[in-house]
Amino acid sequence: MILSNEFPYCDWTRLIPVVIRKKKMLMIRTCRKMLLRILALLYLLLVQAAFCSAQTSSDVARMDQLLQDAQSSFDKQEFSASFDLYQRVLALDPDNQIARKNIFEMAAIYKHLEEVARKYGEREKAQIFQQRQKDITRYLLKMFTLQLEISIKNYRTHKAVNETGEDMEEQIVLVLEKIIKALNDLKGLYKKEMTGDEERAKHMIERIDKSLQVYERELTQYTNRLTTESEPE
Repeated sequence: MILSNEFPYCDWTRLIPVVIRKKKMLMIRTCRKMLLRILALLYLLLVQAAFCSAQTSSDVARMDQLLQDAQSSFDKQEFSASFDLYQRVLALDPDNQIARKNIFEMAAIYKHLEEVARKYGEREKAQIFQQRQKDITRYLLKMFTLQLEISIKNYRTHKAVNETGEDMEEQIVLVLEKIIKALNDLKGLYKKEMTGDEERAKHMIERIDKSLQVYERELTQYTNRLTTESEPE
């Protein structure tokens, strides 16, 4: 053999098991390293999961406390403090209905107080109430408009993906419902003349009604499609 001629003193029958043993040892070390990495990754994931769980519990507790404090201030008619607290609630949960309802109610209360103050000739108080009502209305307009813009953007994205063949109809229905809700929230502000500009309010309500017709029609079409697809043949 060529190998025997080149290495006359090498016993290849003994060397082969050594090579195999070394390869096995190398494989064992490699597997051990991989196993240690996997265990380290699993540990990291468990730590992150525990942290997220603790953070979620902490957020829920904080939300409950904020709502409780905000409601307490609201009941005491400490509207400035209540408004600040409800803003913090909505920063954590933009769809919180209690916060939305009470902020809207505060704006209506300030509007009523302004009207009463003007009726009795207390101009200074009337101006203070008017400014507070405007501040709250501006906040609500900004919040509802932002939610509307985000929902419309998501709707267009989902619709474009759906047209490529990927089924996004359920997501489209959900986002259309959010669009309609945001439009109705905006309409509610203008309808109650919260903005202080009657002509603009009338114009905006007309625009919102047109948009509502479009999106409600879209919602009906997608809902009907989902209903048809879910029916057994």
